[in-house]
Amino acid sequence: MKKWTKPRALFALLAWLCIMALAFLGLGKLSLNNDYKVFFSEDNPDLIAFEMIEEKYNSNDSVLVVLHPKSGDVFQEDVLRAVFELTEYSWQTPYSYRVDSLTNYQYTRAQSDELIVEDFVTLEELTNSKLLEEKKAYALKQPELVDRYLARDANSTAINVLVRLTTEGQSEEVREIAQFWQAKIIEAQARYPEVQFYLTGQVMQNDAFGEATQRDMGSLVPSALLLIVVGTGIYLRSLWGAVVVTLTIISSIFIALGAAGWLGMAITSPSASAPLIILTMAVADCIHYLQGYKHALNQGEHKLVALRLSMEKHRLPIILTSLTTAVGFLSMNFSDSPPFNDLGNITAMGVISAMFLTLFFVPALLAILPARRSRVVKRQGLERILEAIARWALVKPGLKIALIIVGGGVIAANLVRNDIDDTLFEYFDESYAVRQANDFTYANLTGIASIQFAIRPEMGEVVTSPDFLHKLDRFVKQARETEGVYHIQSLTDIMKRLNSSLHNDVAEQYRLPTDPALSAQILLLYDMSLPYGLNLSNQVSLDKKELRIIVTAKKMSSNDLIALESTLRSHLLGFFPESSVSPGVSADIMFAHIGYRNNVSMLTASVVALLVISLLIGLILRSVRLGVISILPNILPASVAFGLWGLGVGEVGLSLSVIASMTLGIVVDDTIHLLYRYHSSRKAGKSEEESIASAVKETGVAIIGTTIVLSAGFFVLASSSFKMNADMGLMTAITLIIALVLDLLLIPVLLKVTGKSTKVTQPKFNTA
Repeated sequence: MKKWTKPRALFALLAWLCIMALAFLGLGKLSLNNDYKVFFSEDNPDLIAFEMIEEKYNSNDSVLVVLHPKSGDVFQEDVLRAVFELTEYSWQTPYSYRVDSLTNYQYTRAQSDELIVEDFVTLEELTNSKLLEEKKAYALKQPELVDRYLARDANSTAINVLVRLTTEGQSEEVREIAQFWQAKIIEAQARYPEVQFYLTGQVMQNDAFGEATQRDMGSLVPSALLLIVVGTGIYLRSLWGAVVVTLTIISSIFIALGAAGWLGMAITSPSASAPLIILTMAVADCIHYLQGYKHALNQGEHKLVALRLSMEKHRLPIILTSLTTAVGFLSMNFSDSPPFNDLGNITAMGVISAMFLTLFFVPALLAILPARRSRVVKRQGLERILEAIARWALVKPGLKIALIIVGGGVIAANLVRNDIDDTLFEYFDESYAVRQANDFTYANLTGIASIQFAIRPEMGEVVTSPDFLHKLDRFVKQARETEGVYHIQSLTDIMKRLNSSLHNDVAEQYRLPTDPALSAQILLLYDMSLPYGLNLSNQVSLDKKELRIIVTAKKMSSNDLIALESTLRSHLLGFFPESSVSPGVSADIMFAHIGYRNNVSMLTASVVALLVISLLIGLILRSVRLGVISILPNILPASVAFGLWGLGVGEVGLSLSVIASMTLGIVVDDTIHLLYRYHSSRKAGKSEEESIASAVKETGVAIIGTTIVLSAGFFVLASSSFKMNADMGLMTAITLIIALVLDLLLIPVLLKVTGKSTKVTQPKFNTA
């Protein structure tokens, strides 16, 4: 609306209230999803392979309860009593189907012609210190226990609780299991003060994703909102201006999240940062419009006239910056990770909502709010700098373009120093209990990351065939000597122990049976003797024509884990044909692969977004030249930022793979305001030099202000305890600052070089 009257303003506010009501209804449909599988699309090949193995052998999702006595080893009465009690309690875990620990480890021995299978430690044995020492000596010789449920020095032990989660209600189930165990550990810690307890495993990591979501939405968003509102109020010298900005930001967030709810989206740890990004982006349009409104008021214009003049001046840049920003975020749909698709879509909806709110809600609200002229704050120091920049651009612009491009190119060249790498368990900083548990477990007991392989015997064989077992055993021995391997769960260890038990535990008989019939009979007898929940279905298929081995890896990055999987698979192919060996799969492997895959897809997205944004600028400003000019200032900031990241950090993970596309939509805002002001000046008949000078001076103060506000918002995100969001916030803030410098230095000289020259002996500048 060009002419705002109070009736029209009231109508616009009524429409706003109706939209907000719909948004609130949509908010009720939002849910949190902390399932790690949400990071992978349904057609992700790693996820498909992983779920195929899980379907046959049950899920490997678990809660790992680690116990560490403050003095001595675990073979003490109090420590083993705690293990025994928690093992019994573990069966009450919601959705659990298997519990493995040191006490319920299935010890085997022969009695006459029978195979006796019983728990390794019973309550009655806990007071017999001599017997416990014997059990310790026996346990430390068992590869099934050591480096998995028992530390090599016997100073730590673990209880592994396997759970079966549903796809539909996994978030609620994970929270239920986590709360179940968190409450129990508090109780156990009070009962056994001389024992340290830690909770880790895939379930607890999943719960940490949900905790990260709640932390960021509960603390970072309010902090950033307060920072931005206060900063905007100070910048505009207007309390009402701060109120308008606050309502616009909150409305944009609610509309975007409400729309996400209506569309059936779920909030995940990455998409939880959408409100913070929206509030950061929404303020930019408001600042430009409110600054124009305050300027008109201070010039003596009536309130309604000031609203109209500001809208005429800023309407097109607001529309163009919002559309191009939305394009940048929508390009995140190229990501292979659905949470980043949702992040892009929710933010794009928020940006477009902020555009409409700025065009209709803000002037409507200002039309009924009291208007007051404010004291004009002179920014002489800043304007002198902008004047110097404008003067600098008009002298030898070709040389300066070369210097900027060469300098930026040298820094950007360091982006090749970045490795596409990640470490899943380091997504959470040390303030998370699961991170503390992971660090302790890796250092003192076992690994958290794993790799699973399914292996099929050749035609005519089953998993108990001696030839198959001997080849598998040779692989296991080779794998255990491979760097990075902590533990291997393999049927061969069970078969050796059973053979030894049937021969009165003679050391020489700790080997695989050579008779096929005996081998099959031993396994069947053992499996039938196992108690409920401890059978071999998690290792051997029902038809005995396939088995699963689980390799537990030491602490390593994603690239190292991929390399380990490749090495182990090569070893396997040295013993078995390719058709008999599945790819190595696990949640850790999936996260390891998606970082690289996402970087490739987002590179395509960046190119597409850049072309679309440049096309939009060219079409709306009706200038091919300005569309082309916009390319370099828009693509160079992210390149330079990644170059600096390569020099300082050198690791690009999953979250940073979307930065180029995301920041492209943000950094273009300043470019558009500069180009639009230049374009308007040229249309008004000003010379090339005058148009460049007025563009720098008139928009310079505003784009510096908006960059400070935007960067502040993203620096708040950089303080997140969740690494994905922290890295994304820090990199975006760095990119925005670089973009500001390049816009002020590069765009004027590009305009000068490509424009029609006007002979000016000395450009004149008016100082405020």
